[in-house]
Amino acid sequence: MPANKRIVPPLYLNSPDDSNQAVYRQHYLYEILEKQNRFNHEIIENYEEVDHRLNESFHQVEQLFANASSKQ
Repeated sequence: MPANKRIVPPLYLNSPDDSNQAVYRQHYLYEILEKQNRFNHEIIENYEEVDHRLNESFHQVEQLFANASSKQ
């Protein structure tokens, strides 16, 4: 990054704190964390379901090949 470029944080981080802003910021960040937590939980559940289905499908294909090769 060039020396003359600065990373500027959002305005609410630069503003002086008063009690209302601090409470608003805390609630806002808490809501974001809650949404992220729910989203992560949903992703984990979906991943586990897909992983389980893939394993079942793989075992079914293995069984089909085993049955086909034993018939020959």
